[in-house]
Amino acid sequence: MAFQWCEPIEWRRPGACDGPAASLPGAGARWLRNTALLQHDHPKIRLLALRLTQLKGGPADKAVACYQHVRQLPFACAADAPHTTSVGVLGAQAGDAFTKSTLLIALLRSLGIPARARVVALQPDFLWGLMDISGRAIEHVITEILIDGQWLGVDSYVVDLALGLQARNQLLRQGRKRGWGVHMNGEVAWNGTSHSLALFHPREPESLPLHELGVFDDVGEFCECGTGQAPPSWARKQQWAIAAAMINWRVRKLREGTL
Repeated sequence: MAFQWCEPIEWRRPGACDGPAASLPGAGARWLRNTALLQHDHPKIRLLALRLTQLKGGPADKAVACYQHVRQLPFACAADAPHTTSVGVLGAQAGDAFTKSTLLIALLRSLGIPARARVVALQPDFLWGLMDISGRAIEHVITEILIDGQWLGVDSYVVDLALGLQARNQLLRQGRKRGWGVHMNGEVAWNGTSHSLALFHPREPESLPLHELGVFDDVGEFCECGTGQAPPSWARKQQWAIAAAMINWRVRKLREGTL
């Protein structure tokens, strides 16, 4: 079955990870709670959210202001995203799809705007040029934001604008539509009224997610009970740390224009 962006969808997870259906009346309130990863009541998160939105009007304008702040943070692959808090992302002043999602959801929830993490599995070719793309599909996080009764999927904040420009230049030179962490026809901005997806395009079926893995409060919840797999071993963690370092090296060279 081809991937379609559907809302509402009821996601069921076994045992302690069960949660209310997203389609139930008042379900938006379910996506306002705090977590150990989000820390949306932390003074640094609250003050940043207020500073970003003090001159903004409704929820859409406030959400866009938070989105723009997260997007301007340079992309950098995190070695331990499932345990990186929103405050940790602020400290790093950089992030990837997982950690930037953590910060964006925290900012939005601190303002009373429901937000959640939707995890999908993508073909690995969107990372062509940054890492070896052979092997299994790669999990990707899309932040969903409830605006005027509609869940809007957004991930165009993951790659900062400077990196996105260099990535598209590479794709043009190589005659590719996807790679270097972007899709040539993907979105690069968000207006608060529609989806804004950077890694795939609705009219290009080969780029669409292979399947969805659920909606979660944050990426920590997904990694804890959404995968249905045992926690990664020490060796697996070390392998990812090495891969993250390699991706970050290539991202740095790409941003500098020296690849």
